[in-house]
Amino acid sequence: MALTQITGTGIGSVDSLTPTTIFLGGLGSANALDDYEQGTWTPSGAASSGTAPSFSASSGTYTKIGRLVTINASITNITAGGTSSAQVQVASLPFTPDVADAFGALNFGQVTITDENGMTVVADASENVIVFMMNRTGSGRTAIDNQHISSGVSDALFTVSYITNQ
Repeated sequence: MALTQITGTGIGSVDSLTPTTIFLGGLGSANALDDYEQGTWTPSGAASSGTAPSFSASSGTYTKIGRLVTINASITNITAGGTSSAQVQVASLPFTPDVADAFGALNFGQVTITDENGMTVVADASENVIVFMMNRTGSGRTAIDNQHISSGVSDALFTVSYITNQ
């Protein structure tokens, strides 16, 4: 579908009292690009049970366009939480994922996994956290748990886009 219409005076406004809305493909409210935001966020550790993992450093950026949120994060020197079978999770997302999970790209270093053939990051809508998952031969998709972490050494870099209602 070709872009058929852009109206408005630009993103922003002439002054703080005059709101501006960009419409894409029609003049209805569903076509209004009226929400754009970018910023930083600080990922924090969470776990499915027991003590949460901790990070020596964590940082993230986000961009929100309408209901679509894209987050990026860097987490270094992850110290495993207290329960070995607990899922490693990341909390403090800048916006809550809507009802559907979303999958993204993950680079997870210094983890010990056998029969793994791929890892992914999931924005878990039911829990409002990021979870790390792996595909294992014969086991399907399973969580990366504290037992897989090289405590104090593991790092994670990830990007995921998800839909929010905020």
